[in-house]
Amino acid sequence: MIWPFSKKPKPMQNDPLTVVRGLVKHLGYDLTHYGAGVALLSIESGYSVYETASHIVVVSFARDAQWAEEVSDLDATMKLAPIGIAILQNLKHFKDNGDMRLEIWENDTTSISKLMTPSPETSDWVAKILSDPVVAKDAVATSRIINR
Repeated sequence: MIWPFSKKPKPMQNDPLTVVRGLVKHLGYDLTHYGAGVALLSIESGYSVYETASHIVVVSFARDAQWAEEVSDLDATMKLAPIGIAILQNLKHFKDNGDMRLEIWENDTTSISKLMTPSPETSDWVAKILSDPVVAKDAVATSRIINR
């Protein structure tokens, strides 16, 4: 399971992509090659490495929720809530340490919260999150917990 940082992580390198990759991994996902490109675009657009990692995980979590619903995978569906809670704990830590802007934290945590348990609105939230053609084109990260 994923646990919140006990203190602010210290990146081993100054390379933002390496930092994003490590944060995404800590949040339970592995950054794909396509996701690395999306991450670089995000950083170039002024988002912090923490905000970038959060966005990548939100998009990936939405894809996982969509997949679990489409194939009626009960095991994957049951894993969404605890994974979501762990992600939320970490994102709160990022926000509390000033690593994420409040409005981005609010958007990302709302999205994760709406996807954690199946409901009639889950499909609407997936569609909203994946409406950006850049992030929806291909997987930006793959889950280290949910096996597809």
